[in-house]
Amino acid sequence: MITPENFAGGEAGEQVPFEADVTGLNDNYRDILASEYGLGVIGDRLTGALTPERHHLATVDVGFVKVNPTVPAENVVSRLDNYTPNNTSQAQMHTIAKRLVGYHAVARMAGVIFCGPAGVGKTHIAVGCAKFSLMQGQKTFYMNMERTGQVANSKMAERVATEADFVIIDDMNSVLGGGADFFRSLVSAMHDKGNGKLMVTSNFASPGDLIHGLMNGPLMDAAAKARLYDRIAGGLLGHVVEGDSYRQKKRDTNGPWWMEESPAQRYDER
Repeated sequence: MITPENFAGGEAGEQVPFEADVTGLNDNYRDILASEYGLGVIGDRLTGALTPERHHLATVDVGFVKVNPTVPAENVVSRLDNYTPNNTSQAQMHTIAKRLVGYHAVARMAGVIFCGPAGVGKTHIAVGCAKFSLMQGQKTFYMNMERTGQVANSKMAERVATEADFVIIDDMNSVLGGGADFFRSLVSAMHDKGNGKLMVTSNFASPGDLIHGLMNGPLMDAAAKARLYDRIAGGLLGHVVEGDSYRQKKRDTNGPWWMEESPAQRYDER
């Protein structure tokens, strides 16, 4: 049985041919996938041989990035099993995510809002949950609101709530515009549906700050605000993720990543 802990699979087992069409995929993403799985690149195809377990993972990774071509390059091969927490709050985020992705919501909406600074792994967890959910056959909708939120609206939210088992809204960093309207409509539609799962990540300092900002939508009277708050508070856990950005930590230790292999002098050494 595939679980969030073991779904990376093992290396044992006979290898089987792998081939994937990556036409239109960003060349950098293609190369990341090829490196991760030891595949060759022939024209617009990735080819090679993989164990059945890694064949399945590679298929999911390729499929996910083709559907979500704006996912950050650093998250192309993100999974739940390759996230490394650096403190208790990050370990708790990891545990909560694994529990939610394996939970089959019945009769009511269930979910979580992860808030915290950039670089603590929220998008890694969001992408990892989306992939695991897809591997389990769940109808999964992932959207990075900062990158593609301009297409979001209330009508889209109703369709997503109807069709998806698990909805993941990554980088919900604004309480204005179509993205905010999408979120408010999504919560109401998922509440009415009664059995969906929702994960939200945000750079807001706390889930409370995000929720109260979203409650100040246009044309929302006191009753509408109370309904929205009740539906969020009744079904969504809030969790604050703490820590320093792993990107900044790496820079503080070694300088920018490219300095590790670059023969050029640092600007402050000249």
